[in-house]
Amino acid sequence: MHWRKIGDKEFPALLEFILPLEKYCSGFTSRLVSENGPALPPKREALIYAACTGTAGAGDQSPALRPEQIRGAVLMTSRGMIMPIHQPGIDLPENAIHDIMNTFYRYSHKNYCIIGLSQLVQQYEKALREKIDTRILYHLMHRTDRSPLPRNIFPRGLRMHSLTDKDLESVYPLEVEYQYEEVLVHPERFSPATHLVHFKKQLREQMILFATMNGEPAAKVGTNAIGFGHCQIGGVFTAGQYRRRGISRSLMIRLLEEIHNRGCSAVLFVRKSNKAAVQLYRKLGFDIIGEYQITYTKLD
Repeated sequence: MHWRKIGDKEFPALLEFILPLEKYCSGFTSRLVSENGPALPPKREALIYAACTGTAGAGDQSPALRPEQIRGAVLMTSRGMIMPIHQPGIDLPENAIHDIMNTFYRYSHKNYCIIGLSQLVQQYEKALREKIDTRILYHLMHRTDRSPLPRNIFPRGLRMHSLTDKDLESVYPLEVEYQYEEVLVHPERFSPATHLVHFKKQLREQMILFATMNGEPAAKVGTNAIGFGHCQIGGVFTAGQYRRRGISRSLMIRLLEEIHNRGCSAVLFVRKSNKAAVQLYRKLGFDIIGEYQITYTKLD
């Protein structure tokens, strides 16, 4: 077993390996999508390595990589995130995981989080140099584009919109509430002004819908990763005073229509403790396909 850095020559084999697994790692595959088709991310942003069988070779002397040689792949970002995906049922040797984590630390110097299927995240945790701050467990849920959608019933006074720049000022407070309630591990470190830059980038790259009730922003939903055949849904949030009126359900159905019109299936991960959300997603045709995990490290 050896690790091979993925360059242009190895990229086709990586795609052939990872696309059948996309519903488990759409956050990974979304980084391989560009306006001009499949492409590796810029090296200043992320690197990808594959765990391979066979002869390692060196540089241009390396033999051509075949998809069947790949046992797993790791995307590492310059900002300190690791996203592993393995062939189903494959546990890499402990020394192989330590080797790739050493490579990661030479590239990024510090880990911020590991994200992926729980059994994989737990393997890579063992090679962290930082102390673990928080582990959050989720259900990973999947809905195929072939499943018929339920009829959309609109609550009285509800209007749905695609988010645009002109709506940003009125809708962004919903995003901030969502961050505080659902995402942030350390709310005291959150800067709404800094996050606004990230949210504007999402607006350009993702599908984001919002709902108004009698003219007031009430809820939002969108994608946070668009892969080759799967779109990952995230940021589902309804303001407290508008909950239990079926608004999230209506928004989700509209978003799923847009996803299916692209010829894609939908995936999402939801906290295991959020029983109401899990129930809603089940009613919308999602099935639990695995346990997902984000492990955050201590930043201090």
